Amino acid sequence: MALPPRVVDPAPPEVPLDLGTTVVLAPSVTMLGGGVLFGGAPARLLRPSNAATAILEAWRTPTVIRTRAEGTLARRLERSGVVTVVAPAPRHGAQPSVTVVIPTKGRVAGVAKVLAQTATFGVAQLVVDDGSPEEEASALAALCATAGATLVRLEENSGPSTARNAGAEAAQTELVCFCDSDLDDIPPNLLDLTAHFADPLVGAVAPRIGMTKASGPLAAYESCSSPLDLGSNPSDVMVRGAVSFVPTACVLARRSLAATFDPTLGVAEDVDWEWTLLKAGWIIRYDPSIVVAHPMRSSMRAFLAQRRFYGSGAGPLALRHDDAVAPIATSGFTALGTLGLLSGQLVLTKTAMGAATALLRRRIAPLTEHPTRTAARIVVLGSARAMPSLLRQTIRTYGPLLVVLATRSATARRLLVVGTLATALPRWKRDARGQISPVGFTALQVLDDLAYATGVLAAAMRRETRGAVRPSLTWFRSSTNEETLSRSGRRLEH
Repeated sequence: MALPPRVVDPAPPEVPLDLGTTVVLAPSVTMLGGGVLFGGAPARLLRPSNAATAILEAWRTPTVIRTRAEGTLARRLERSGVVTVVAPAPRHGAQPSVTVVIPTKGRVAGVAKVLAQTATFGVAQLVVDDGSPEEEASALAALCATAGATLVRLEENSGPSTARNAGAEAAQTELVCFCDSDLDDIPPNLLDLTAHFADPLVGAVAPRIGMTKASGPLAAYESCSSPLDLGSNPSDVMVRGAVSFVPTACVLARRSLAATFDPTLGVAEDVDWEWTLLKAGWIIRYDPSIVVAHPMRSSMRAFLAQRRFYGSGAGPLALRHDDAVAPIATSGFTALGTLGLLSGQLVLTKTAMGAATALLRRRIAPLTEHPTRTAARIVVLGSARAMPSLLRQTIRTYGPLLVVLATRSATARRLLVVGTLATALPRWKRDARGQISPVGFTALQVLDDLAYATGVLAAAMRRETRGAVRPSLTWFRSSTNEETLSRSGRRLEH
């Protein structure tokens, strides 16, 4: 049974980005010949005016917005995933009021560390005791009294959603800053992120969650593979975008929106909350210029349990967000082309790519003087970018089933081997070389993906929902689709 949609306050009307905001073209955006731009989330084609093209060329590197017209253009493209805000405009006036909210069950030592580190902010602190046992509850009460923090006591353990909601409801400030009680290091400039809220459309902002340094093969793998660490590129959160969610281990939000977590969800409640805000028109930003340290899992057992737990969130999410949770969301042509390569049927690959090029050519003919060349480039570029992710996501969803099929199917064996090596080895070379062997790194990725897939499949069966395992294939996603083209294919005027 589908979960009913949740309702939050709608975002205010659109306004241009403030002067002084620093923006940059998203890494996925490509400037094609003939004045055509390709990229965004979902990928689309744009043909800017000559004046706008000059601005976008400048935005290849971080650039400060100087005019209202630039702010209007940047806002429109931010909503499309084409432009990313690198830094908000400089703050004018006082910092908005903030309450640091620390939800916890026990973890007295961790709460003490977070309170000590956030005490330097000079803002209100609030601890939500989510049904801790009596001895720990007493210790938390004594700690809060000593630190001057407000304590909200929940008699029964109700989970992170209820604890965060209770903390946000008890706060009396414009913003709340959720901090989990197991954070290791919170930088003193964390509240610099409040500058983003000068933009009335921003509902939440999250820093980067880095891993506390540790030694050993598992630590080396986790340092570049943690599901909490979303990398060094700033981004808006977008369903199926480069950043589709931000961890709520540390996140700032408007208090009016912060008490809207779904208490019925025991997993993926943070993703559900964020996607609900996005549907209401709010912007959520990921700003990796500030890094908060989080401990990594200390054992293989804990590592695998975490991955399986995260995978189990797909089932509940599918009950409310349906196709947004689709594990594979790509062009049908890319999927067929990949299948042809894995099965050795190159005719299928050539046919799929040829058909995609021909169909796309017809739709972009009004936009460019070289439709065939541009269409072919988009299809090849889009497919090349999508294939590694497509292969790995297939393993992360159907891995245990593929292992069984591999005993009889050469295609399944190739998918497992190629899908693993095509993603593991480049990541090892880029991020972990010299810290762990390529064999060890690849083995840990296999365990990572299979544990996650076990969680996905188990949750899908338990929740009786196919949305968590059903692919979403579109036949123009490798380039664009008719709706996107008709909406965005017009010339962008400056």
